[in-house]
Amino acid sequence: MKNIGKKFLKYIEGTHGLLFVLYTMFVFLAHIIISPYFSIFYFIFYFILISLFSFIVCPFIIRFLSNQQITCYVPQQKIIRNLWLRKVIFFAVPFSVLLIYYFAYYPGGFSPDSIDQYGQAMENKYSDWHPVIQTLFTFKLPLILSHGYEGSIVLFQIVCFSLLLMYSCEVIFRYTNIKYTFVSLLFIVLNPQTGYLFMFPWKDIPFAMGILLLLIYALQIYLTKGEWIQRKTHILLFVMVWVITTFFRHNAFLFTVPLMVAVLFY
Repeated sequence: MKNIGKKFLKYIEGTHGLLFVLYTMFVFLAHIIISPYFSIFYFIFYFILISLFSFIVCPFIIRFLSNQQITCYVPQQKIIRNLWLRKVIFFAVPFSVLLIYYFAYYPGGFSPDSIDQYGQAMENKYSDWHPVIQTLFTFKLPLILSHGYEGSIVLFQIVCFSLLLMYSCEVIFRYTNIKYTFVSLLFIVLNPQTGYLFMFPWKDIPFAMGILLLLIYALQIYLTKGEWIQRKTHILLFVMVWVITTFFRHNAFLFTVPLMVAVLFY
């Protein structure tokens, strides 16, 4: 039995591989459990299917990533050269693409939930049906900045997302090259679903942006072997973004807690 256990752990790439498998299964099975079509037969069928998928695909992903060579030494001249030009381009590309969607859907799509949050922001009467911090960030802040202009709500999240992609692309560029950076950028902004979803001021949008920013932070922690998080400003930024992202959705802890565990015990 001991030999079987060792072989099993070796196959799934150790304890971290096992955690990855279990987390993947949990994410997919949680979706099945809350489905309105839930039944015991339905659950057992998908449990077997998801288990097979997780135990085959997850170890493969870990082995694939482990074999990738990433150069963590970044020449300072590479970072400085054309820095502001790169930032302008990395911001302008997503902003221009999303602006086309914005003009087409002006002033954005407002579902019943969005209209309710808009009313809360206008009347300064908040409820926890939607996370208050998300209502304040997505609705109240742009309304304050624009003196009540309703078109600012979706425009504000477009600007925030463009700034986030600018920062993300700069990090990708530092550790790879301009080709991989633009492929990553265009893969996101040219996806029609990206443009469509960003026309709605839903809580999923700031939550997704928080996830992306945390993952970019985690990537830098990993690539620098923990050096990135040694700076006090970086610790403050990571903790602040982690807390805000956790409160953007009531179930956000399903992502943020495992991420914090991975960062603390890596």
